[in-house]
Amino acid sequence: FLRHWIDKDRRNGSFLLLGSASPALVRGVSESLAGRVGHLELTPFRADELDDAQARADRWFFGGYPPVLLEPDPAARIRWLESYIKSLLETDLPALGLRLPALALRTLWTMLTHVHGGLLNAAELGRALDVSSPTVARYLDALEGTFMIRRLRPHFANVSKRLVKSPKVYVRDTGLLHRLAGLDSPAALATWPKRGASFEGMVIEELIARAADRIVRPYYAFWRTATGDEIDLLIGTESKLFPIEIKVGVNVDARDLAGMRRGMADLGLSRGWVIVGGGERRPLGGGIEAVPWADVVSGAAPLPVLDAL
Repeated sequence: FLRHWIDKDRRNGSFLLLGSASPALVRGVSESLAGRVGHLELTPFRADELDDAQARADRWFFGGYPPVLLEPDPAARIRWLESYIKSLLETDLPALGLRLPALALRTLWTMLTHVHGGLLNAAELGRALDVSSPTVARYLDALEGTFMIRRLRPHFANVSKRLVKSPKVYVRDTGLLHRLAGLDSPAALATWPKRGASFEGMVIEELIARAADRIVRPYYAFWRTATGDEIDLLIGTESKLFPIEIKVGVNVDARDLAGMRRGMADLGLSRGWVIVGGGERRPLGGGIEAVPWADVVSGAAPLPVLDAL
């Protein structure tokens, strides 16, 4: 039906098709509409898309789903997130033809909150769940295909060092991350051991979404050697990358920068940012700047690799 009407009147924007899963995950669709459709991934609200100062402040703990940010009652927000998780596992995934055990999938999703921002080890997760690695991979595919998690791939370059080959895993929305981890208020986040990883995941998601606004197919990855030198995010295009480290705190010392400096040297990169949770923008030497997240959100510090396009 759609192919007939699109071919009859070739105008952009004639039809808007909505879905909550990657097209590759949806079964039973006989028409691909290749050459007739464009795909646009709509993320939860980014902090730079929120005008209200309180909404921006709430964005980290409660995530970016519109019903959550529009709800003033914190307890109602928690209930909405819990209902969303339950509906996804018990209703949405089966409706997509994915007959996965809801309890096991929730257990895995909860386990991912403990490795959020860390290297993915499917075999270890499988042992904890008493299932095989291929079964874990199938569960992860379902969560990634419904945009609930991200497996951030490692960047490979022609350098004479052993590089990590495993992806890093993130729960994409921080509201869901904190709900799955059992956090009930922003105050609980202050002492949570994964607080820094939570901030890192939020920044990575927002920067990738921002890059997708400017680049048809943005490139993003992390870089890590077998000895532990790491850059949290490389973003841009295959031929033009910008390195970013992410620290929830304000202070950055030489030890925090050592791995980044070695990575920039290996990759031939002359500029980089350390995005920090507060403070002021300041040079750190060697082409690296400390940039407060608030400046990135407000637009006072545009991402150089995107600003140059």
